[in-house]
Amino acid sequence: ANNDTVYVKIPVSSSEYFLVENRSRDALQDGCTVTYKAGGSIYSKTFSKDEFNFNYANVDTLQGVILDVDEYDWAVPAYDRNTTDDLEYSDVGLLVWHIDDYVINSKINDNAINNDKFRRGVDVVEADGIQDIGEEFQTIFGDVVIGEGTKEDTWYSSNPSELYENTFDDYSKPNSNSNTGAYSLISLTDFSEVGTTMSFNLEYGSDQISLSDNFKLSDNDNPRWMNITGSNGEHSLITSNPEGFFKYDLDGNLIVEDQIEIGAKPIIYTENNNDFIITTKDNLLVTYEISDFTTTEFPLDDSVHVTTMPVANIVDGEFRVTFGTEEGFVLTYGITFSSMVEYHGIKSARYFEEPVKQVASDGNEIAAVSENYFAASIESRFDLPGKAKQLALTKNRNDDYVYVVLTENNTFTIFDNNEDVNEFTVGTANEIDKFSLGDVKNDGENYILVSNNSGLDAYNLGGSRAEYFPLTAAQNISFVQVPLVIDIDADGTSEIVGFADNGNVYAYSGVTGKLLSSYPLASGADLKAVPVIYKDDINSYITLVNGLNTFYSWSVADNSANLFWTEEFAGKYNNSFLGMSSGINKIDEFFPKSKAYNWPNPVYGGETNIRFFVSQDADVVVKIFDLAGDLVAELKDRAVGGIDNEIAWDVKNIQSGVYLAHLNVISAGSGEDYKIIKIAVIK
Repeated sequence: ANNDTVYVKIPVSSSEYFLVENRSRDALQDGCTVTYKAGGSIYSKTFSKDEFNFNYANVDTLQGVILDVDEYDWAVPAYDRNTTDDLEYSDVGLLVWHIDDYVINSKINDNAINNDKFRRGVDVVEADGIQDIGEEFQTIFGDVVIGEGTKEDTWYSSNPSELYENTFDDYSKPNSNSNTGAYSLISLTDFSEVGTTMSFNLEYGSDQISLSDNFKLSDNDNPRWMNITGSNGEHSLITSNPEGFFKYDLDGNLIVEDQIEIGAKPIIYTENNNDFIITTKDNLLVTYEISDFTTTEFPLDDSVHVTTMPVANIVDGEFRVTFGTEEGFVLTYGITFSSMVEYHGIKSARYFEEPVKQVASDGNEIAAVSENYFAASIESRFDLPGKAKQLALTKNRNDDYVYVVLTENNTFTIFDNNEDVNEFTVGTANEIDKFSLGDVKNDGENYILVSNNSGLDAYNLGGSRAEYFPLTAAQNISFVQVPLVIDIDADGTSEIVGFADNGNVYAYSGVTGKLLSSYPLASGADLKAVPVIYKDDINSYITLVNGLNTFYSWSVADNSANLFWTEEFAGKYNNSFLGMSSGINKIDEFFPKSKAYNWPNPVYGGETNIRFFVSQDADVVVKIFDLAGDLVAELKDRAVGGIDNEIAWDVKNIQSGVYLAHLNVISAGSGEDYKIIKIAVIK
């Protein structure tokens, strides 16, 4: 009938989907009628079932020229291992096709959409769990045969193949994973018995994750930034770029769009259910009320030219915006949202004699960087080892401010309120442009997190790489964007969310380094706007816009999840601030022996790292001896209390053998302790 459902399309991502198709061999229930011409006459012959010389592999009963067949799908193999020759008629189950538009679009001009058997553009998902259609096999006699499809490659409840479980999901064989290796969260279960009408149950999501919202943006929308606004279950997506903004409800309906000049990454602030876009341009602080298209421009002094994005905080109930200028000033204004938007100046301080590049603030402390300097006040300014890229502000376990600056050549410089400076360089093949912060070890210290092409990496503020890092994904996968940090299950340990260049979303335990169950997730294309994590009154969500201009929002936890670094610059107010960690696995022991070791061990390359923890600042001496007792090397350093420390030993000119490293630590408050570490060098 015209209203019959012949196939069902089930999206996997923006570029992949499953087609579930009912290919009944005898849709009209009247057998297969073949019309042919022989000897100048036209004949018709009807078959009510397969016969010895009329079946999918043998049509010897036919002759002449075939003119018409009323059931083309009669040729689909209809036998499984339980089929007997005396059946009146045998049909097939449901066919499941895996369609990959990315492969089709990229290879169709070369007529090669199915050349890669590991990622075909159009593929039959073989229900028997053995992907053998089209595969070449060699018999014991040396003959080569080509694998063909059978009824057992279709989906029906009595399928007798050994691996068949009447379930198609992320963990079955075959599974419903994306071709990129991501979990689709699609589950098809309880396929019915073969019939002209068949059924199955479809579920989307896992125990932890579900796709809450997914829609295509306007063709005119080219988002650079995205924000989620709203409350009480009524949330909206606002996308923006330097030329304007678009606002959608989370059902995908476009509410409003407008072309306005947005000079830098905006802040979206909601007051009395009204959304305001706050941005800076030239010598103006600009507020745009979305609901009534009202723009309020607050002119600064004519000699002032804004050079940074706005940074916002709420201090004593007042909404405050801070930004930097070309003249080196850092300015703070209070904004009142009532019947009209009003501004008033709060603070003005000149930090530099050159343009301010970024500001970070928690409302009380304000830090800034220019291209060449860092400052947290007008009284102190520090030279940077290279041109500044990013600034972040945090607090250590003593509740003291700590400032992290990324400069060119992947160098991080750490400042604290005692003006102590620590500097280290991250050795990666790619140039790092952005970083985030988070207590990924639940040890009371915030770590620096970066996307390092092939993996996600973490370093403590002393420059030592966190244990189990870097975290790597599948081969040929590169991580892009800044890693985000969320405590998904509210157990006090942070998870790191990374975004791959193919649109997949990964989530790892920071403590164990293991990939979380049901990850990665698939969006189907590279990312366009910087992702955002947010939560409402019920759940917590990971959201993104991919390169196909499609918005994805996955519910990944309930709203008890703790959010830490949730956007490019920490949070929705661009303030690049992460507070003191509440991690509970703090170590009080001065020198725990179990945390003293070297890696790698054995040493095959040119360097090994002697790693250890001290709870207080300490002087460190490492004396390395060969087995004859001769001193081979002596290393000295000053260890930072409360974090893992590392001392590198250069073994390029060291012969193969076993060496003993005497690691001695001395602290004024905790005395002296040591450990002997056995190191194997193999060349």
